[in-house]
Amino acid sequence: MFLKICRSHKTSNLVQRLPPGPWKLPIIGNMHQLVGSLPHHILRDLANIYGPLMHLQLGEVSTVVVSTPEAAKEIMRTHDGIFAFRPLLLAPDQRRPWGCSNGAAAQGLRTGPAPDIISYGGAGIAFAPYGEYWRQMRKICYSVLLNSKRVESFQLIREEVSHLLEFIRANIGSPINLGEQIFSMTYGMTTRVAFSNKCKEHEALITSVREGSIVAFQDLFATRSETSSSTVEWAMSEMVKTPRVKEKAQAEVGQVFGAKGNVNETSLQQLKFLKVVIKETLRLHPPLPLLLPKECSDSCEINGYGILVKIKVIVNAWVIGREPKHWTEAETFHPERFLDSCIDHRGANIEFIPFGAGRRICPGMSFATLNIELPLARLLFHFNWKLPEEGLDMTENFGATVQKKKELHLIPTPYPPVPNV
Repeated sequence: MFLKICRSHKTSNLVQRLPPGPWKLPIIGNMHQLVGSLPHHILRDLANIYGPLMHLQLGEVSTVVVSTPEAAKEIMRTHDGIFAFRPLLLAPDQRRPWGCSNGAAAQGLRTGPAPDIISYGGAGIAFAPYGEYWRQMRKICYSVLLNSKRVESFQLIREEVSHLLEFIRANIGSPINLGEQIFSMTYGMTTRVAFSNKCKEHEALITSVREGSIVAFQDLFATRSETSSSTVEWAMSEMVKTPRVKEKAQAEVGQVFGAKGNVNETSLQQLKFLKVVIKETLRLHPPLPLLLPKECSDSCEINGYGILVKIKVIVNAWVIGREPKHWTEAETFHPERFLDSCIDHRGANIEFIPFGAGRRICPGMSFATLNIELPLARLLFHFNWKLPEEGLDMTENFGATVQKKKELHLIPTPYPPVPNV
C-alpha cells in the first residue's frame, strides 16, 4: 500500500510537470492545428513558441514532440531503453507469446485491420515491439540481408542502374521525368534484391525463418525504396540548383572512374565529395522528417518535465537538422560543411539523425546508402543536366517520405567520357 501511494504521488507530480503546449479543444485536442500544411513545418513553428519538448493532445493520444538535438539526446541515448517501444497500435498482442505456432498471428502479432495496413500486423521490423521478436528479426536482417559483403555484391542493383542509363541515353536532349525514373529504378532494386529467386541467401532465409516471418522485412525494403529514390531526387535537385556543387561532384567522379570507363561500387569510397553531398541532402531533406513514433515504457523526467508511461514521443528530425545552434547557415545547401568532419548518419551525432538513433535506428542504412551513391555517381559520370524552361520547384510533399511536390524534370546531355554501361 505504501509503495502504491508513493507511485501515485510520483505520477501526480509528473502530470503536473508535463511539457508546455498549445491550447486544446475538447475531444480532438490539438489535431486541428496539424491540418492544412506540412506537419514537420507546423511542429517547428509550434516548438518555436512552446520549446524543444512540447506536449500535444492528439485526440485521446498524449504526445510529446522533440525538436532539438539536446532533447533528442535525452530520448534516444540517455533514456533509450525506456523509449525503444512502439505505440500499442503498431505492436503485437502481448497476450500471445512469440513463436507459439505458425504464422504472424501465432507469433503474438496483431491481425486487426489497422495494424495490418500500417505495419503488416506488427510483424515488420520497423514497427515490431521492443522484445525478443524484434531482436531476432534485427539479427537476421543484419546477418543475412544487410551485411556489408552482401550489400556490396548486389549485381541486381547494377543492372537496375544500367536500365535507367539506357532510358536516359534514348532520350538525350529531351526533357525527362527523372524523379519518376529514379523511383522506378530504386523500387526495382529493392524488390529484386529482397525477393529474387536467384538469391541463394534469400532462399536460405525463407527456409530458416518460420512461416509468416518474411513479412518482417517487407516494410524495411519498401521504406528503403522511397528513402533512396527521394534522396537521389533531392540531391539532383540541389546540385542543379547549385551548379558549383554539381560541377565539383562531376569532376571528382570523372577523376576516380574516368580511366576505368564506368562507375562501380568497389571505388565508391573514394568519392569523398559526393558523400558529403549526400550527407547535406539528408540533413536538409531527411526521408522521414518525423521519425517513427516511440512510446514511454516507464515514467521519467526529461529536462525537468514529466514523461508518463504510454506517452507517445515524436522526434522532428527535419527541424533538428536545421538547428541554427549546430549548423551555420542552416537553410543553405553547403556540402563542404561536412568535409573534414566526423559527423555521420549512424546515430552517434544527434544533430544529424536522418536514419534515427539508438536501439531503433534504421537497420537498412547500408542498403539505402548504396542505393543512393551508385545511381548518383553514374548519373553524374555519364550525363550533364540542365533545367527545362519551367525551372525548378523545391516544394515538399508530405507522405510516407517527404518527396518533391513536383517531380524533377531535367534535360540530359552527354558528359565525357561516355563509355558503354
